[in-house]
Amino acid sequence: MAITGLTAALKGQKERLLPCVHCGFCLPACPTYVRLGDENDSPRGRLYLMKAVVEGRMSPKSEAFQTHIDRCLGCRACEPVCPSGVEYGLLLESAREVASKAGASATFSRLLMGLVTRRPWSHLFMAVARILRWTTLPKLIARIIPRLQILHPVRFGLAMLAATSETDLKNSTPK
Repeated sequence: MAITGLTAALKGQKERLLPCVHCGFCLPACPTYVRLGDENDSPRGRLYLMKAVVEGRMSPKSEAFQTHIDRCLGCRACEPVCPSGVEYGLLLESAREVASKAGASATFSRLLMGLVTRRPWSHLFMAVARILRWTTLPKLIARIIPRLQILHPVRFGLAMLAATSETDLKNSTPK
């Protein structure tokens, strides 16, 4: 499917993008923004990225669009605090569809996720992930892995594992 065909999925949602008044009420409600502190990892930032794709200012294949749309947990904690009533969940679903179809690593991601989520491999991967969380190894591996688009799912997974490591959680807990 051509990029123009992909963005049509988001263009159909353009009216839902417009009500956002960029007030920022969604920021403290968003777990990824609270944790990472990057505006693009907030609902407001992701709406801006979606709008950029719709208007042709950004490609859905861009690493920025792919990364920040993928990082959203989809918890929709932003929706009840939005005074404009932006239907973020519906917009996110369209954006994820566009991102997955445009992504260069979509096939690799599906294969990797299929392997990780099927038994007996899922139990093995979860055990390894639990062990890795107790070490600083995910941070080291995330820095060592080259920035190849095909390795994005692995790099992102390790980065999230590193961000939630036991030492980071202990240091960020209020005393």
